[in-house]
Amino acid sequence: MRCAFYYITIVIAFEALFSTARTVLAESLSDAWTLAVANNAQLAASKLQEEAAQYDLDATTAERIPSAWLRSSYTLRSDSPSFRILDPIPGVDSFRFPYTQREAAGVAAHVRVPIYTSGRIKHSILGAQSRLAAEQYDAMMARNELMLAVGESYLAVLRAQRELTVADQNLAALSAHEAKVRCFFDQKRVAGNELLAAQVSTASAQQGRLRMLSQLEIARGKYNRLLGRPLETPVQLEEIILPMMQRNLEELKQMARQERPDLLQVRASVDAQMSESRRIQAAGLPQVSALGSYEFEENRYNSPEGIASASVIVDWNFFDRQRKSRVVAEITRAASLNRLVEDLSTRIELEILTAWNDRHTAIERLKVATQALEHAEESLRIAQVRFMRGMNVSSDVLDAQHQRIQMERDYYNSAYDQTLSELRLRYAAGILGNGH
Repeated sequence: MRCAFYYITIVIAFEALFSTARTVLAESLSDAWTLAVANNAQLAASKLQEEAAQYDLDATTAERIPSAWLRSSYTLRSDSPSFRILDPIPGVDSFRFPYTQREAAGVAAHVRVPIYTSGRIKHSILGAQSRLAAEQYDAMMARNELMLAVGESYLAVLRAQRELTVADQNLAALSAHEAKVRCFFDQKRVAGNELLAAQVSTASAQQGRLRMLSQLEIARGKYNRLLGRPLETPVQLEEIILPMMQRNLEELKQMARQERPDLLQVRASVDAQMSESRRIQAAGLPQVSALGSYEFEENRYNSPEGIASASVIVDWNFFDRQRKSRVVAEITRAASLNRLVEDLSTRIELEILTAWNDRHTAIERLKVATQALEHAEESLRIAQVRFMRGMNVSSDVLDAQHQRIQMERDYYNSAYDQTLSELRLRYAAGILGNGH
């Protein structure tokens, strides 16, 4: 009866602990991604850069439309400008007559329309569009990186929660076994060293549980930081159900070439540099524009005081030794970025290959771990039965319990590693942030 009392008390205590943990409201990975995207400062900064690039494009596009400006003035001179006539008539002194008022108000209005710019405005707009695209891809990449980091942290919390659950189960099992050994010791059925071994195993399990609890709190803090909320916020997560992508390795590589935002961002930067080189070249060719003006200055000596004019202006800076060097500099920068495209492409392929192999390995590990866990549970059951019948010693039960706990950890770690590799494979292929 005394043995049964110890065992029932321990089971009830741990069952109460598990029930308390299950009452916390769980959130899904989709919920976590939504919160992280809404609250992350780095992603918000990327969005602002994208918005700034859009304004730059609007400003560049506005070069095509007429520009108009107005200038008004009020002039106060020390004297009225005059014409001086020397000896106009023999015997008559020289005299002068003013042609501008000493004080005068003025206003001028101008409208300028570009007619032909040799492609300068066109390439300016193309460059601005490419820079906007580069910023958009950069924001998409930041979002993908954030979603991967959240997914990894989410799995780290799940893994830590599972480790704590396993540690709790291990402690409960070892405490129950210690209670049995104590009963047998009181009945003179086992030696004192077996009781000591059971007590040491229980103490070790308690320390292991404390370590797991600390790791869980740290994992939750990192997870909360990514979601932009206080580190101490209670966290309870749903298990992830992430179906495997039914694509082969070559299809994933081809998908990455078309979808990976960082690769597209560098390509857009290449286009921007080439557009800038063409803009600089076009700026040295004839620039034709029409100018309409109206100028008015208060002057009672002039008639009329306001004059309108229309002009066709041709600007041609045909000799500029700096321009050629600036063009070559932009082309060289584009070539440098092209080499980065080559390097990044091979690095992405390696990421896909690594995640692909990790997923395959995790699947095989999970199959092995499933069988090993079944064997370990059966081995523990047999060891416990033999111990209760006095056919083996307590250490055999402790060894079997240790093996079962290790196999359970291997089983859950294999499952989480499979999900983690699936997340990383989607990230490497560039589709993690596209509703996948």
